[in-house]
Amino acid sequence: MRAAGLHSSRIVVILLTIIYEKGVTMKKITLFVMASCPYCREALRYMDQLYKTDKRYLDIPVEKIDENRNPEIANRYDYYYVPTFYVGDRKVHEGAASLEAVKRVFDEAMK
Repeated sequence: MRAAGLHSSRIVVILLTIIYEKGVTMKKITLFVMASCPYCREALRYMDQLYKTDKRYLDIPVEKIDENRNPEIANRYDYYYVPTFYVGDRKVHEGAASLEAVKRVFDEAMK
C-alpha cells in the first residue's frame, strides 16, 4: 500500500507541475479600451513587448473589451479612464500605462 501511495503522490506532483507550467492557474486579465484612445494603443504595444521578452505571458488569458462596442459589459465595471486592467475581479491599473505598469498587471495575473 505504501508504494501505491508514493506513486500517487508522484503523479499529483507531476500534474501540478504541468498545470503550473501551462499557466492553467493564471488569472484572466480583462482590458478595457477604446479604439480612438492613444494610451490604449500604447498599452497594447507594451503587451506585445512583454510577449516577446517572456513567453510565459502568452499563456495568460486576456479579454480585450472595447467599451464603445460593448457598453453593456463595460457598464458592469467600475472605472473611468482607459486603458483599464482587471486581474480576475480586481482593478489593478487605470489610465495611461508605462511598460512597467503593464508588466505589474501581468505579474499579478501569474500569482
